[in-house]
Amino acid sequence: MTQTHTTTRDNGDRLERLFMLLQRIPREPRRISTAELQQALATAGMETKLRTIQRDMEYLSSLFGLQCDDRDKPYGWYWLKTAPILELPGMSMHAALTFKLVETYLHNSLPTSTLQFLKPYLSAAEAMLNDNADKQLSQWARHIRIIPSGLALLPPEIDPDVHEAVYHAVFDGRQLQIGYQKTTDDRIWPYRVHPLALVVRDSVIYLLCIFASYSDVRQLALHRIKHAELTEDTAQTPADFDLDAYIAAGELNVRCGTDLRLKCRFVAPHGLYLLETPLSADQTITWENETTFTLEATVPWSEALMRWLLGWSADIEVLGPAALVEAYQAEIKRITGAFLR
Repeated sequence: MTQTHTTTRDNGDRLERLFMLLQRIPREPRRISTAELQQALATAGMETKLRTIQRDMEYLSSLFGLQCDDRDKPYGWYWLKTAPILELPGMSMHAALTFKLVETYLHNSLPTSTLQFLKPYLSAAEAMLNDNADKQLSQWARHIRIIPSGLALLPPEIDPDVHEAVYHAVFDGRQLQIGYQKTTDDRIWPYRVHPLALVVRDSVIYLLCIFASYSDVRQLALHRIKHAELTEDTAQTPADFDLDAYIAAGELNVRCGTDLRLKCRFVAPHGLYLLETPLSADQTITWENETTFTLEATVPWSEALMRWLLGWSADIEVLGPAALVEAYQAEIKRITGAFLR
């Protein structure tokens, strides 16, 4: 009885270890050595001999087709890019539908390297939907369409190697050596940068970083980075850097200045959708008569706000605050004057 109990416990420990190893194997082009796997298991509270891990990896590779890069030491283990997703439990129908919608509607907004990473998930989702017994959920994708609220721009092309290096640098906290082409210059400028964060605005991905020997935050469009080399040097992040505060300060032209109390007048049916999808949590609607209503909402002063107001043209009357009314009227005058010249 004691021997049976011990054997069961040993088998259970090995099964747990095998699952932990499978979870830590990256997809190519990344690699992980047996020594790194040993350290990862130790961090998770499982002390294991290096030779045991080597035997486990040989066993797992025979079952799941794991690859070993043995060109240089230390050898590195990895999943092929095209390897199927191994999930316990398997992908649910709702997850499969979500991946299908991502493939359909975000295809042009995602970098090539990201789409390559998603391929196994998209394939698994396609198989799940096609294998659905009753076929009901698989039909949903045929009955769903997403219409963009504005003019949809195609994303600029990004070198997959650049994308890979930049993302690793941001997530691993390492410095980059890059070649950058400015919009007004054909030359490729070499820079050593400390990555801080990534921001996606419209269809463009920006790297927020600090240049070596400088302290101010710069914005670099990923598609203008022509080559990027990941270094082993640790990136330095200012102690006071806060991504949300940086964006709120208007550094990316998302917001400019403080919030304001917008007040404007609509004549129905224009603007009626704002009753159901308000501009802010504190939005108020006051009906002046059966067809006219006044809207008030706290919104950030931004370029997006001005574009939104201008988009209504003659269907809106901006009433306040005074600074916004003045800026709005000046912009109307500037646009009208430009067409009359």
